[in-house]
Amino acid sequence: MPDSTAPRARQKPDLSTPEARQALKPRPDFPLFAHRTKRWAKKVHGKLVYLGPVTAEPGHGAQAALERWLDGQDYYLSGRTPPTDATDRNALTVAELCNQFLNHRKGKVEVGKLNPRTWQDYHQLCKRLVEHFGRSRAVATLEPADFSSLLRKLAETLKSPASQQVAIRRVRCVFNYAADYDLVPHAIKLPKDFAVGGRELQKARAQAKRTHGPRLFSPADIHAILEAANVHTRAMILIALNCGYGNTDIALLRDSDLDLDGGWATLPRSKTGAERACPLWAETIAAIRVSRARRPEPISEVTWHLPTGPIADLTFLTRQGKPIVRLDSRDGDLARAISRDTISDTFRRLLEGLNLYRHGLSFYTLRHTFETVGGESVDQVAVDHIMGHSRGDMASVYRERISDERLQAVTDHVRQWLFDVDETKPEE
Repeated sequence: MPDSTAPRARQKPDLSTPEARQALKPRPDFPLFAHRTKRWAKKVHGKLVYLGPVTAEPGHGAQAALERWLDGQDYYLSGRTPPTDATDRNALTVAELCNQFLNHRKGKVEVGKLNPRTWQDYHQLCKRLVEHFGRSRAVATLEPADFSSLLRKLAETLKSPASQQVAIRRVRCVFNYAADYDLVPHAIKLPKDFAVGGRELQKARAQAKRTHGPRLFSPADIHAILEAANVHTRAMILIALNCGYGNTDIALLRDSDLDLDGGWATLPRSKTGAERACPLWAETIAAIRVSRARRPEPISEVTWHLPTGPIADLTFLTRQGKPIVRLDSRDGDLARAISRDTISDTFRRLLEGLNLYRHGLSFYTLRHTFETVGGESVDQVAVDHIMGHSRGDMASVYRERISDERLQAVTDHVRQWLFDVDETKPEE
């Protein structure tokens, strides 16, 4: 008689039929299946990935196979083989790089060296990178082909060539950070078509300009807009056209940046910190005085993020006493803050009401208009100073000052273009 106390041999799993193999799954929604070759498997991009044996042990090795899939799924989904070496498995991942980069940039926000809106844009970009490459993908394994596929994905979601170029610049910034701080064993090689200002993007921008027309207002357009605007928007439009200011410049403009009696604005450019000085037109000064006299009282609660300083002396506020461009955040979490740009919304409604709106026209078009018209004064150095552009050439390094007369000549030229006045004759 056989010894009843001897251990029984485990029964081998039945893999003879599809039904039997289906029954080996620990639960109906289990993402792997038992292959007839006695291995757990999953089909990825039309190919089978094998993840371990179907065993006779309880659970049939399903949990170990699932863990192997979860560890390497970012590699499998990108068509690559997961690393087997322990050193490679401990390498910096895309998610870890993004977290370190965002923490580094958040430190700059806290000391006023980075605009909170820029940090939020970086946060959105990093979410794209993690989604595209996978959280656990090792940064050092990324190749030019990976970035080319990312570029195609960006082109699908970002239709504007300018937006694509900004996204490319930010991607490069993230991966340059990894190399600069020795987080990866070698610099990440990007393809030629991923260069900032690359030929393909230049062609796309030229095509967009041919399709949609130049980003420029005529004097008649501006007069119609000024006529329809309220006192606050009228002042914003005039100073934007007078000094080449953009939306953020207008939002950050403070009374301390304006010398209305002397007729000058000296707001540094927030993007680069470049010093700027601009003579103000009489029309601009008058409009600012009217707007300033009717400015709402600022609310005391700080529920938004601004680059620097309190809002008490901001020149322009919303009707509720809030900054006109801001990030609303009830709990202080910058990642979940909501971007608000009331001047952009108001200006678009004005254009639509006047049947002037078309693709590419916005409040920022006033800055384009100043650059274009001011450049016709044939003093590009003075135009650059007013705009806050830094060309980085040796002439800019050596140039210590620029005369008020040259700046005045540029703004007079733009004023003459807009109001059709003769600056050589005294006003009556």
